Amino acid sequence: MMAPLRTFAAAMIALMGLAGCQSQSAYKPAGDYYFSSVDVSKPAQGGSPAVARMTEDGLRQAVAGQPEKGASKRLAVEITEVHFKNPVVSLIAGDGNRMQSTATISDEATGETEWQQRFTTADTSSYVLNGVAGLAVSALQNKSRVEAELARKAAETIGSKALGGVPVKLPKMTAPEPITDEPAAVTQPMAPRTEPASDRRDPLPVS
Repeated sequence: MMAPLRTFAAAMIALMGLAGCQSQSAYKPAGDYYFSSVDVSKPAQGGSPAVARMTEDGLRQAVAGQPEKGASKRLAVEITEVHFKNPVVSLIAGDGNRMQSTATISDEATGETEWQQRFTTADTSSYVLNGVAGLAVSALQNKSRVEAELARKAAETIGSKALGGVPVKLPKMTAPEPITDEPAAVTQPMAPRTEPASDRRDPLPVS
């Protein structure tokens, strides 16, 4: 009985720690502004390239619709970690899906950094089940769907802070088809057709 209680306690501590990371201050500059550039990048390790594309698409939706009035700003986000619920850690101590990123807003004209915050976006539902059940969940989960959910939540949270604290709600995202590095099949050209040689001889010319 004590083991499940320890697992549950560890999960709750992890959730509280992740919730505490979401207390970032909103971006509130003096005067009007709009975003002329939104860019999301991701290092090669951890997660797929699709998670950056989905986060960028979500952020563009989040900050779209602002009138081009005031100063032009650039929003850049670097995804520093994509962590999937680990089977072993889920069994022993409790674990869940999460994504870490750093968001930066700079002035387009001067290039000066005006705001920078770190974010930890958690799939809180993945922290609930641990122990043997958590091991099974982590082993069977669809990572593309996990990335889509993490990207949506990150875009909502970062977008809200970038807009000065205005709530942002985005529709559910669908992960794109996985990209493969397999080269396309090359169609070999057909060999020219040759007629069989004939044994018929042309008649000799008549003199």
